[in-house]
Amino acid sequence: MYHREVIDKIGLYREDYPVIGDWDFSLRFIRQFNIAVIPEYLANYHIRKINSKNDYDNSVSNKQRETKYLSLLRDELLRNDLNGNIFGMGILVNIGYEINKLESLIKQHSFVYILKKLKKIIFNR
Repeated sequence: MYHREVIDKIGLYREDYPVIGDWDFSLRFIRQFNIAVIPEYLANYHIRKINSKNDYDNSVSNKQRETKYLSLLRDELLRNDLNGNIFGMGILVNIGYEINKLESLIKQHSFVYILKKLKKIIFNR
């Protein structure tokens, strides 16, 4: 939740991104405003079944489009940093992305992960 003045200051959700618009909005938000936690549930999150092909699918069923637009946004943010000769959001977002890829790679090749996969294969037959 945020006050109406936030939109006046940072703009609306980007219409040129059919997915991840909330991610871009959040990055622009955090540049100028503090984030706080409200200690009560105010909304529910619903994951749709993967059977529709429309713009209203959530990120679980729309992974390829999300990946494409996250890549475009990371590139745009990094270009802004490089053009402004600054260490900013673009560099941070791209470093975070690379760290996540590395963590995933380590996890996939860890002994514990391999054992869990084998257990699942053996006992789910």
